[in-house]
Amino acid sequence: MGMNWMKRVQGLLCAIPLTLVGCGGGDTPASLPEAARDSIRESNPSLVWAALPSTWQQQCDDLLRAYADLLPPDVYGQCMATLSKAVAVAKEKQQFFLQSKAIEEVVESGGPAAHELFTTAFPAYISMLEAVTQSDLRSVESLKQTTVAALLHQIGPRLFDATMGIIDSVAQLPGSDGREATQVVEIVDMLKNARVTVVSESGSEAVVSIEVAGLPGGGGVAEFLNAIPMQQVEGKWVPKAFAMAWPAMIAQGRFRLGELTAEIGPASEAGQQMRTMTTMLLAAVNTAIDMLATVTTQAEFDQTIAGLQAMLP
Repeated sequence: MGMNWMKRVQGLLCAIPLTLVGCGGGDTPASLPEAARDSIRESNPSLVWAALPSTWQQQCDDLLRAYADLLPPDVYGQCMATLSKAVAVAKEKQQFFLQSKAIEEVVESGGPAAHELFTTAFPAYISMLEAVTQSDLRSVESLKQTTVAALLHQIGPRLFDATMGIIDSVAQLPGSDGREATQVVEIVDMLKNARVTVVSESGSEAVVSIEVAGLPGGGGVAEFLNAIPMQQVEGKWVPKAFAMAWPAMIAQGRFRLGELTAEIGPASEAGQQMRTMTTMLLAAVNTAIDMLATVTTQAEFDQTIAGLQAMLP
């Protein structure tokens, strides 16, 4: 089973002190990197988001609601209802899924360790999906009324913990996959113990240093962490480079919103076709879920899976 995604996760975690500090701010130059560290310790990304300048938060909330306006409430609601039903069936029939020979054969096509990963990480995947269905992502109406802060509070901790659960499962596998996942776990532990020092502060500018013992230092990471320029925005401290880039990032989000409105908005032909195709697909998926919901034995489950496989093109 290829684990290129694991390498990307590892690289992302190595870069957290560089990039996560760009996601918020604080009352002192050290507040932001300390919040980033604590968010990892507590599995709570809300700690970082809460420190963002209020104008930045509002801009993100406005974009979230604008993107929600693109979603057809009926079709989106059907998608989330189907996902919620699938999660309920997966939880109820978990042992059937894990012990199914038919599913084992399909999963093992991904590699010799794929099925072992599937069985150990299955609860974490279900937890992630359940968190989504129980959050304000559940409907267009709730999406239009929510905020990024609310979403992070609702699903952030469960998504973080579930992701780490999956990585922990991979770490138990033999070979390079397990070794790479183990390195990710070790990096997370290192980040939990990061030490932040204010090197200098003058007016609305400052420099901070982040010490992460044992963190791989390739690509100039260590040099960057030794001296991170910070800038005050609305009383919050953020990396200077990020403060400079923020207006362009918001502009890009708005530009992409305009593109999507033209491509798949309610008035577009492509959008109407997408809604029709999605409705047809959901009907087939719901039929399959309903069939699995009625089985009471492993044999019935496997027979149902085999029948569904035969229906696939």
